[in-house]
Amino acid sequence: MTRVTIHQPNYLPYLGILDKIDRADVFVLLDTAQYVRDQFMNRNQIRTRQGSAWLTIPIPVSDCYLKRICDVPLPADGRWREKHWKSIQTHYGGSRHFEEYAPPLCELYAREWPGLSRMSEAILAWLLDAFGIRSRILRASEMDLGPELRASDLLVDIAKRVGAERYLSGASGRKYLEAEKFVRAGVALEFQDYHHPTYRQRFEGFVKNLAAIDLLFNEGPDSLRVLRSGR
Repeated sequence: MTRVTIHQPNYLPYLGILDKIDRADVFVLLDTAQYVRDQFMNRNQIRTRQGSAWLTIPIPVSDCYLKRICDVPLPADGRWREKHWKSIQTHYGGSRHFEEYAPPLCELYAREWPGLSRMSEAILAWLLDAFGIRSRILRASEMDLGPELRASDLLVDIAKRVGAERYLSGASGRKYLEAEKFVRAGVALEFQDYHHPTYRQRFEGFVKNLAAIDLLFNEGPDSLRVLRSGR
């Protein structure tokens, strides 16, 4: 039975998102969702000697107000990309597996991108390949979805379009998803139960819920095993 999971594009996504994708046959990037400031669509945290620090893409309000994520442009001044990459180099350069995995990510930061979602998608694709996760990736913006669909109706429609009999939701979905709509559509509703694993970090004292690059640069080829240990 095909399982699908769906999530908005996140910048430098954290382990919980990778776990959902790894458990699914199909992952749909919900790039048609409305962009929301101060979430994880344009920012995430990395490990530093002091604890953690935010890497935030400085998107002006005028460029993202009431826009779909797939329509949000990146700042015209690309100096933020250089700044973010230097921060990653500074704080992870001494990690065990940085030199092994960093070059492709460096290339992604050196490129110009047509928009926020495309850069986030490219980073995600690199992460999935580095972790060894082979799920199929699709974009909601290429599905001709009805603009009137919201919440459970939208997720059910996407699941049916990709031929999925099971939908894997994040744990927060228990608060708002209408289970009866999934039942009527013949789609089994499942919820993620993920417990953040502990692993080696470069600096003393473990900090969780960081960007997934933290695990990759520290544990390298063992990253997928560590990721799955949180189930």
